[in-house]
Amino acid sequence: MDVASFAISIMTWFGIYALLSLSLNLELGYTGIPNFGKVAFFGIGAIASGALASRLMLAIAGMPIDISSREALFKAGDLIAQTPLTFPIFIFSIVVGASVAAVFGYLSSYPAIRLKADYLAITLLAFGEVVRIIARTDESIINGPYGVIGILNPYRILGGFQTSLLYAVTVWVIVALVFLFIYKLINSPYGRVLKAIREDELAAESLGKNSVKIKQQVMIIGSAIAGMAGAIYIHHTGSVQADTFVPLITIYIWVMVMLGGRGSYMGALVGSGIFVVMDQVLLAVATTYKEILFINVNYLKQIIFMLILIFVIMKMPHGVVKEKAVKTPALSLVEEELSHAGSREGS
Repeated sequence: MDVASFAISIMTWFGIYALLSLSLNLELGYTGIPNFGKVAFFGIGAIASGALASRLMLAIAGMPIDISSREALFKAGDLIAQTPLTFPIFIFSIVVGASVAAVFGYLSSYPAIRLKADYLAITLLAFGEVVRIIARTDESIINGPYGVIGILNPYRILGGFQTSLLYAVTVWVIVALVFLFIYKLINSPYGRVLKAIREDELAAESLGKNSVKIKQQVMIIGSAIAGMAGAIYIHHTGSVQADTFVPLITIYIWVMVMLGGRGSYMGALVGSGIFVVMDQVLLAVATTYKEILFINVNYLKQIIFMLILIFVIMKMPHGVVKEKAVKTPALSLVEEELSHAGSREGS
């Protein structure tokens, strides 16, 4: 792999993990929801998107809907790649992936959100495994343990370097839009309510805030973003398999958020960026020197990232980027007035 292709690969994975990190940071960092089932919503978005995209490809190509046939899926992909339909399928599958994940985020919040933090974490962790096992055993969804392959990259018709480059650009356009949405959300009165619930839920409720309802809303938004990341992921890799979405993915996302800084939207990007660079460099080293390595690269990654998590918790509890106070327009106006008043008194 040349340097340019390697850099584009890093940028694409960076974008996917940035969405997941932003999603968890909204729930954990700003609202205090310990979502240990984040991989479930990532997987739901990927599975829903893969199930839809594969069937759409076969239907549009005029072929029997048989997602277990690799030959049929590749043939359908070759036919559709010659038409302008690849991008609409991509966008539609992202919308569906985000919507289905949002629905499951809402449903999972009903039994879970009223629980204490430790029970909530366990419940969501179990929910993630339930999703994976159902997708793995029910062959009608994504062909059971075999999964689905041949999912189209929307720019496949261009081929080679251009396909990867344009896909990376598209991913980062989506990341920028999500980042802007979260920035506006947090720097608003609603964002102050989220932090109030995180710091003292009882105090927030005493001021008339419905913490259960607000947590449900955050779960819906966070799940939708994770589902969007899942849809982008399967169009990048070209396949979807249930066994990809194991609890370890959730731990990796936690590493990104803790490393970057809880309660910091910039921290979410920094943490995911550090993670992806390390992950891709380790993968490249393992591929180049696989004959002399004494340990499987996957185990090496797990050891390194777990050590990073322990180090961050012990030595850098605030992460690389410390949380900043939420400044709404009204608060900024008050601070400005107080500053002017102080200046007048001083003169």
